[in-house]
Amino acid sequence: MPLTNEQIARYSRQIIIPKMGGRAQERLLSSRLVIIAALEDLEEPLKYLVGAGVGDIDLCVPGSDDARLRSLCAKMRELNPDSSVRYGSIAQIPDLVFALLGNDAVVRFAAAEAPSVTPAIVARLDAPGKIAVMPSPPPCIRCASGGLLDAFGERSDRASFITMAATTEALKLLAAYDADAAPSLIRFEGPRSVTEALKSAKAGCTCSNA
Repeated sequence: MPLTNEQIARYSRQIIIPKMGGRAQERLLSSRLVIIAALEDLEEPLKYLVGAGVGDIDLCVPGSDDARLRSLCAKMRELNPDSSVRYGSIAQIPDLVFALLGNDAVVRFAAAEAPSVTPAIVARLDAPGKIAVMPSPPPCIRCASGGLLDAFGERSDRASFITMAATTEALKLLAAYDADAAPSLIRFEGPRSVTEALKSAKAGCTCSNA
């Protein structure tokens, strides 16, 4: 659906970014995102995604109570009426799964529930930290190399930075910012990051038959 004048004004700062434009903004507004995260890792990236105009966002927050999630969803409605934020289970196949793995409960939920046929951004928030970018499985969160679903270790002192870097990668995939994006793993090593190819480490995964 074409952008309204109000939307053009609201999103003008990102529409003018090279390789974005109105078409990318229309993709964001029509997209459906699932976020898997602990509540303490959720609010800042969620504000960024809602502010950018991601249309439908479903929250999967293991162990969180309904009252806090209701309050968070209400806050997001006030931030941007173009974005609908709900919480619960993964009811249908989204355009992207965004997993912020910040504790063992979230890792277990992602391993059990994340769709294997869906593009995904997965951030490990334990030290030293890493981000997996999977634009079109295979690989998926279950079969990718890099130990994405290993037990959670010591939390990285750069967890907030890694979270926001992963949020930017999620927006880029939803907007089709880089049509040639390939599966990759971004590792954070001290003050620098290293990017390498991400491959499937497990034969016979269901994502290979999608």
